[in-house]
Amino acid sequence: MQASEDVMLGVLRHVAPDAGGDARGWRAALALLGVCRRWRALLAPAVYRHAHVGRASNAALVESGGMGGCVRTVTAAQGPGDESLVRDVARQLPPAGWPRATLLRVRARFASPAWRAPPDAPDPRAAAAQCVRLLPALAGLDVVARRPDAATAAFLAALLPRCAARLRRLAWAGALPPAEPALPAPRIAHLALPASDPARLPAVDPRRLQSLALHNVGPAFAWGAFRLAGRALRFECLTSLALSNVGLDRASATAAAAAAATAGWPPLDGAFPCLERLALEGACLDPRALPALLRPPLRRLRIAWWAVDLRRAGVAPLGFLRSLELHHDLAAAATTDLHGFHCAASSALALARGVPSVRMCLYALDSAALADLPARVCWPSLTALELHLPLDLRTAARLLRAAPDLRILVLPQLLPACCVDGGLPEDPVAAARHTLGRHAPALVRIDIALAARHATRSHTPLGAEP
Repeated sequence: MQASEDVMLGVLRHVAPDAGGDARGWRAALALLGVCRRWRALLAPAVYRHAHVGRASNAALVESGGMGGCVRTVTAAQGPGDESLVRDVARQLPPAGWPRATLLRVRARFASPAWRAPPDAPDPRAAAAQCVRLLPALAGLDVVARRPDAATAAFLAALLPRCAARLRRLAWAGALPPAEPALPAPRIAHLALPASDPARLPAVDPRRLQSLALHNVGPAFAWGAFRLAGRALRFECLTSLALSNVGLDRASATAAAAAAATAGWPPLDGAFPCLERLALEGACLDPRALPALLRPPLRRLRIAWWAVDLRRAGVAPLGFLRSLELHHDLAAAATTDLHGFHCAASSALALARGVPSVRMCLYALDSAALADLPARVCWPSLTALELHLPLDLRTAARLLRAAPDLRILVLPQLLPACCVDGGLPEDPVAAARHTLGRHAPALVRIDIALAARHATRSHTPLGAEP
């Protein structure tokens, strides 16, 4: 009996899930082509759709096998030491190019202060022009270059203007190269980049954007940078928005919040008519703009590292959501304002009545951060709780009583109760599950892992056989 094509592609995804992002994963996928002729015929296009340039290059193998027409993704990864990414790109791209490759991923390492360009390194601008010429169908650029060497920085600064006009996807981690005037990129539909300097943002058409992720963006961010001349700010097709400023230091975040307090009303009301997914990390937005975003057709909301009181911000009930996620760092709250965290969590959960999935994840180094929570803390609507901190059974039971609707509990660092003689129970995980189950009648699943010195784990749903 022969395996179907779907089965073989499933085997490929299982054996090499990251064949496109890592040359080692690609070599694991390559081994499947030697199983038989049928496997090779069916899997070769999927395996050879990924080409790698750099120290672990497969460019020569792709060309020798005549599979250049299958390449869709090209990954240029810089090797360790003094290896030059620009030299590898210039030398390893085939003379005929890869005419059907649509995505270029660049991974530059952190440059050492002592790095020096090799004497045979090509001109970065010429290498960028060659790269654009040999990838004529390029429509996506994904760059991770947080502190590249001088040659790589010059290569990227020359590459972006040459291909920006035809890109539909741009993701950039690191400082954007300066561009005066703003770089025109009218076809981009998916954009992810740092926004600490709005002057460096490319000139995109907000009406075409489908997903937008801005990093290092503060409450005083100038959203007018996206406004077209003579038009109101409106992201007509945007369904996913992610804002984050966790990369800003405390002084920058404080200055941004002070600037936002004196600024006018953010021009966001009615700007996102199709928004379905929203992720907010850190104090990345003026709270006065939240009512303009937290409205239908929004379906998924994630708020992390930001103790914002939604009711005080004027947000209406969130019953239209399908899922809500809250992530809080209790260690940071304990040193600043744990009462503020409690108010923010209670406010969000009170507004979330009727939401099918409400998850809260709490992080801390020890359980002392929970000591100052109010004695009668109440978390209505909460359906899933993750406590990433060393926790004893008594404190866990107290939190369970605060969440009457809880169905899923994750305790990755539980401190087990001890017997009278000071030893552990025969099965500490089973004992913990039994104790916690009595305090939460609606609980259907517990994921328990004991603290590091107790290597026991359980993923068993309540009521099932262990």
